[in-house]
Amino acid sequence: MKTLLKWILVSAAFIMLAMPACATEQTANTREAILVIGGAGEGMNFTNIAMAWVPEEDRWYRLTEMPTKRRAMAYSEYKGLLFVIGGWLVSP
Repeated sequence: MKTLLKWILVSAAFIMLAMPACATEQTANTREAILVIGGAGEGMNFTNIAMAWVPEEDRWYRLTEMPTKRRAMAYSEYKGLLFVIGGWLVSP
């Protein structure tokens, strides 16, 4: 079987997270980015963080935070909006 994927090291994100939602997205200026949303930070505390890693730059960007803190959820992009579905929720 031929291996199609290759591991690479990238710049470190500004926070370590467990159980975030992750996916690739196309940004407004047609650059691809990997979005990382929510998850659990230090002490397994829920977060509302949203960030994007742009492979072309090997750089992380902070995005607008979610209104609620969640982990282990799914998300989808539709017409430029992010929809977060399910997961464990902590009230603001």
